[in-house]
Amino acid sequence: MPMMRPFPFSLSLLALLCAGAPALAMDPVEMAPLGAWRGRMVLDEQTGAFSYCTIENSFDKGFSTIIAQNGDHETNIAIVFGDPRLALDRKYEIRLDIDGKLQRNVDGFAADSKLLVAPTGNDPEFLKALSTGKTLTFTGSVDAVTFQLGDIRQPISDLTSCVDVSAPKPTKTLENGGDTLLPKPLSVILRAAGLGKAEVVELPGTPENRPIDYAWNFGPILGGAEQITLKPGEDFLKKSMAYIDVLAPLCPGTFSQEVGKPENFGNLHLLEADMACLGGNRETSAALVFYQVGDTLTVFFHEAALPDRAMADNARANIIHVLRYLIKGEGDPLPAPARK
Repeated sequence: MPMMRPFPFSLSLLALLCAGAPALAMDPVEMAPLGAWRGRMVLDEQTGAFSYCTIENSFDKGFSTIIAQNGDHETNIAIVFGDPRLALDRKYEIRLDIDGKLQRNVDGFAADSKLLVAPTGNDPEFLKALSTGKTLTFTGSVDAVTFQLGDIRQPISDLTSCVDVSAPKPTKTLENGGDTLLPKPLSVILRAAGLGKAEVVELPGTPENRPIDYAWNFGPILGGAEQITLKPGEDFLKKSMAYIDVLAPLCPGTFSQEVGKPENFGNLHLLEADMACLGGNRETSAALVFYQVGDTLTVFFHEAALPDRAMADNARANIIHVLRYLIKGEGDPLPAPARK
């Protein structure tokens, strides 16, 4: 059976408990719920970051049951008793039984003198059985308790949804799954430009309704890309300059720009530009590349605080190197990686 590393429970959780090492001889005492299951998200008391989600319910005779799940979807099940009876320096062997059909034997531990935790790990079979079960029985050395679960299907679903929404998502780089969040031609260019370790930002919605189509973080700099469909007859240089003109009013200080000379190869066009915003609360610079193939204008940009400007310039230089190779077939197709 998969076991989990126990994750911490807040000691402020209202508690109840049964204790014990294995003893299956006694008949379990049956407990009825006193109300509906209640769910909540628990934050780390020191950092304020997500810790885990719980559902809990109160039962007869002062008992309660808590089901908690952390960001890795590892599940702890705890029961609490009104009087202190647990030793913190020992393990408690526990049998969990759902409807007499599915059993798990686990090593439990005392989170405090009243709260006994049974880790079940990331066990989809057990969680599914629990969500459709009618009873859950805890059996230990001195207590055996059967909890009538009531309507628990939706609370279990809400518990998992709470974790899905609240838990921090693992970072996706262009080398580790993040490339699927960008069109393949863009991810190929970025990886060839040495930006494979860039952390792709998962933006909501579709590119059509975002303020920017795609974004990524590369060390201290922010990168992004937009793709614009040009109308028949629209001029590459004028459209690129219009893009810069839209950004200029967003600068709260003094805006400056420097635009290079367009490179034209038939219906393929390339342009680099620099922008800076000085004198505001945060002085920044941006290194841009405009690249047109057919009727699609792609804008790559890397924005950085002034101390990191060289890094943004280096990322832009590598992208231009790759684009020139793709357009002209000249030079080494794999430039030196961008410095991070």
